Amino acid sequence: MAGDITRSESSSGIRPIDRQSFAPVLEMRAITVTFKRVVALDRADFTVNEAEVVALIGNSGAGKSTLIKALVGLLPVAEGQIFLDGRHTVFGSPQEARRSGIETVYQDLALLDELTIARNFFLGCEPLLMRWPLHPLSHRQMVSRTEEVFHALGMTDMPSPRRLVSQLSGGQRQMLAIARALHFGRRVILLDEPTAALSDNHVELILAQIERARARGLGVVFVTHKAHEVFSVADRFVVLDRGRSLISVPRGQTSLNELEKLLISSRFTMVQEMAAAVAHQFRNPLGILRVSAEMLRDDFEVSDRREQYDKLLIMIIDELGTLETLITNYLDFARQRQLRCVRVSVAALVEDAVAQVSDSSVERSRLMVDIPQQLPAVFVDEDLMQQVLVNLITNAAEASEPDQPVAITAGGDASGGVWMSVQDFGRGMDERTRKMVFNPFFSTKTRGTGLGLSIVHRIVEQHGGRIEVLSEVEQGTTFIVSLPAEEQ
Repeated sequence: MAGDITRSESSSGIRPIDRQSFAPVLEMRAITVTFKRVVALDRADFTVNEAEVVALIGNSGAGKSTLIKALVGLLPVAEGQIFLDGRHTVFGSPQEARRSGIETVYQDLALLDELTIARNFFLGCEPLLMRWPLHPLSHRQMVSRTEEVFHALGMTDMPSPRRLVSQLSGGQRQMLAIARALHFGRRVILLDEPTAALSDNHVELILAQIERARARGLGVVFVTHKAHEVFSVADRFVVLDRGRSLISVPRGQTSLNELEKLLISSRFTMVQEMAAAVAHQFRNPLGILRVSAEMLRDDFEVSDRREQYDKLLIMIIDELGTLETLITNYLDFARQRQLRCVRVSVAALVEDAVAQVSDSSVERSRLMVDIPQQLPAVFVDEDLMQQVLVNLITNAAEASEPDQPVAITAGGDASGGVWMSVQDFGRGMDERTRKMVFNPFFSTKTRGTGLGLSIVHRIVEQHGGRIEVLSEVEQGTTFIVSLPAEEQ
């Protein structure tokens, strides 16, 4: 594959592989899978070469697991063709796929709780003491061989292979299924979300074994919705979006940031449709409820327990206001209007955004603004970019204590572009939150939908820019918005 990157011997101990010399070991062409009226795969294409690790990535519902199950015969293929080593193939069952050298780790792991670890490891490939007609299983041999494989794979924390699988933790069950696939795979190994229940140490262990499998000439498919966990080991990335093949790109021709941005963008499209539907269903009933509550407050006299009555109505109206804000967020998220860009100075952009920040949410004395006057102007939709800054400033204020400042700064980059940052000195975020903070509906707040940062991300992306988050627990958070230089 032209442009592909292989790991050097100095970085991994594995000699570089000339991938151009390998033909595809597995091809899926224009695969369509349907469930009644729902099209789960829509003419999807997928290829795995020898000695290649392919990351099959996509959001939930993209069709990743469906593609794997269609390949090994668990789901019928309505249209399309599958080729193994250049020969047209139709697997009637996973057992047929295994006999052809394809091993699969499913999300449900396909383990039998009532059998031992050793029996599960050799399930379907059991060694025999003698030939027909007795075929007794050699459990001692299976135990010994399983221990050897665990040791060779570095799985030193696995219990005795004589233990029942029902006694294993989720991570141990995952490691058992992966070890089985790595040991018995002869042509292709399919790993469907293999790291879901694993610790960071186990993830590193599995990635190292994937590199070893590639060095043996195997094709490896790593199915995941987390591009970052497979980026270091994958040779090529295939992105599925709602059952369709979106891109297939070698690692040397993309970046982790581009892949994650692509995943978030495809997620937005689905959520936009849902957000619009929810908003329109709730908008009118909420308006009627608010008007009714205000009439009860203003037009009806209550003589008994008036103070409690007023307190209750104020609470109801306040909660209805929160719901109406939620609906407005839904509509803003679903409505992606055309940009109306003008040239504006960064200082003026920030000044206007600060003026729009609600006094009730951020005291002006907390805002520390440092914007160099000599920065080049930016070509942006002024209203939308102010919305971005207002959202980030408000979030920064809410993420820190009332006496802590919020710093707003800006600068230029070497390419002529401009960056703007909003920094708080509050609680910060852990790694999981940092990776999910731009996802639709994700929120660290006790109230609200989390759509604010999703909208921010989309607006910045519309402008051809990018937004990054830098944060550590108890060390505050900085959001950096980078905008490209204005085209002349």
